Amino acid sequence: MGLNSVDPWEEQNHEYDQLIRREVKLLSRSCFPLVISFLLQNSLSMASIFFVGRLGSAELSAVTLGSMAAIITGFSAVQGLATCLDTLCAQSFGAGRYALVGLYFQRCTALILTCFIPVALFWFYGAEYVLQFLVPEPHLVVLSSLYLRWIILGVPGFVVFETGKRYLQAQGIFNASTYILCCVAPINVVLNYLLILSPTYGLGFIGAPIAVSITYYLMALGLLLFVFLNRNNAELQPLKCWGGLDLRNAFRNWLALFALGLPGVIMVVSEFLAFEALTFMAAYLGPTHLAAQSIMASLCLISFQVPFAVGIATSTRVANLVGAGLPNSAKHTTKVSVVFGACLAVFNFSVLYFARFQIPKAFTTEQDVVDMVAATIPYIAYMTFFDQITAVTSGILRGQGRQAFGSKLNLFCYYVIGVPVAYYLAFHVGLEIRGLWVGVGGSLAFIGLVQWWYVTHVLWDDIIAQAERNE
Repeated sequence: MGLNSVDPWEEQNHEYDQLIRREVKLLSRSCFPLVISFLLQNSLSMASIFFVGRLGSAELSAVTLGSMAAIITGFSAVQGLATCLDTLCAQSFGAGRYALVGLYFQRCTALILTCFIPVALFWFYGAEYVLQFLVPEPHLVVLSSLYLRWIILGVPGFVVFETGKRYLQAQGIFNASTYILCCVAPINVVLNYLLILSPTYGLGFIGAPIAVSITYYLMALGLLLFVFLNRNNAELQPLKCWGGLDLRNAFRNWLALFALGLPGVIMVVSEFLAFEALTFMAAYLGPTHLAAQSIMASLCLISFQVPFAVGIATSTRVANLVGAGLPNSAKHTTKVSVVFGACLAVFNFSVLYFARFQIPKAFTTEQDVVDMVAATIPYIAYMTFFDQITAVTSGILRGQGRQAFGSKLNLFCYYVIGVPVAYYLAFHVGLEIRGLWVGVGGSLAFIGLVQWWYVTHVLWDDIIAQAERNE
């Protein structure tokens, strides 16, 4: 071999290293704005809780109960149905069928708004009758039902924001929602103060759902403003996939959206209800256990934002490559994202474990609660390790268009394994709150490992063929 010749193995390894660096760079650049967006969006309801808490403990309990009921019966379903766009819009964009991206956005928005009509009727007329069987305090039932009736006003804005941001994310525009929420989150705080506590404009308790509803419309309008201001941006081109409003076709061909959206609903709602079940069971262990559980649930929510963002970024990237008919690139992206998620999981585990004595002090000064949280955090760290693997692999499943498998796996693991085992360990073995987290943590570990195997052992040609049939 001559001195100037290039070893083909070295050249191949160099190209592979470049591909890995490129995918890591793309994932990092995409997920950072998403993390900020999710944290800011979660802060919107916290502002209502903060200001309503100044009205009294009954109002605080009612707004928490009303918000939780709205999430379980409505908003989580909206987010779950919208996940079909993570597959359909991104795959269509990768295939170069840009007009179809905009049409899927319109179809999904019309589908969710139509499906929400019976939910809105339930919130307005039936929620009070159901809540009275679950909540012993009649005053809390009345206030919580009032919250649900008023929050109906904001649902269309929330739906357009959820579908609109996915329309942009499919095109690789991940920072739009971040810019919008950075502007809207402070406005939300001001609205909550003015409509709840202000001596001049304050409406008391109903000011909370009205403030949140206005905020949702500001978020949707913010997306429109972002698109309008960047319509001539040669790099972003947010209108590249907009073929105009098409109401006739927006209400047709919903089957593909249902096929991907309903499993998305199951995946979102099943995990949320499983963690709510932990809180419910912790209440029977005593007030100290419930306080500790609230802190640990907050820790999980915060730590989940990074892997969830990586999952969204990975979903878009994989779906783009599937739509473009590039199986090898999609396979490499899948491998990189799994390793990337595992590295984040190790980092998160280390932070939680080694700071377990300092973290609870940021939430409470009650020493018995601090001690309980510190003793339980190692179990949470173990659980969040697999939770982050699950979040990333769930994103890959959406990119592949195989949400149905994830929904079945979630239902089985949470409600056949996780919640029953958590109850048994907590109340019959005597592990109490540690048993709750070990039980659900075991189900998450199983989900994460099975999904990891499932997304990496796949026939990519079949995935691409299915994407072509969806079009």
